[in-house]
Amino acid sequence: MDDDVDSLAMELDSLDPEDVLIAGRLDGTEVDELARFHQLDDYVVERVGPSGVAEVTDTGAGCASVSWQIRLTDG
Repeated sequence: MDDDVDSLAMELDSLDPEDVLIAGRLDGTEVDELARFHQLDDYVVERVGPSGVAEVTDTGAGCASVSWQIRLTDG
């Protein structure tokens, strides 16, 4: 568990002021984690991309979690 906390702390420390981090859980779902990751990733990218005010700049996934780094733009 400490590795997960350290990894998240490092990711948060790397954010620029115009970045936002969204995190989600993949465990405990009725579908397998990889399928759930693809569902969530598609949802986030489809909402953020066309918004004109932000873009997904990075995605990270582990066994039980996923995160998206989103950069806010002047849009």
